[in-house]
Amino acid sequence: MTVDPGVPVATVATPSIDNHPNRICDVCGVVDRGPRHQVGYTPGTVPVNVAQIKSVIANPDLTDDEKASISADIADTELQLRHMDCCTNVGCPDGSCDLIPNGMTQQEILTKIVTEPVQDQFIALQEAKNAAIIATTAAEGA
Repeated sequence: MTVDPGVPVATVATPSIDNHPNRICDVCGVVDRGPRHQVGYTPGTVPVNVAQIKSVIANPDLTDDEKASISADIADTELQLRHMDCCTNVGCPDGSCDLIPNGMTQQEILTKIVTEPVQDQFIALQEAKNAAIIATTAAEGA
């Protein structure tokens, strides 16, 4: 098989923020399509923000399906969804959001994490965090 010079063999399409669902940021309360750091907690840790749910339900710019999905995310006591810059501002638990420079738009952040080698750094940070959790759990059980 030969490849013509100048013709890319594979390309990574620039992702569009428009293809992402509207979601809440549990730190700042904004609903938009920006990428989120999903931070997991033990059940019952994250308080349900009833005021946020009421605000989402009253938002005329959201569809009924979006209102239901976002309200369910807010009511989830095991998960926080955070803009990556908001996560950095409150202390990213695994440091991955610290890899994103301040001042980037949500579209720029999405493009960076999907198309640049920073994705490998995110994976390495998550794997290290998972290994630490497994080691701690094993030590507690011993």
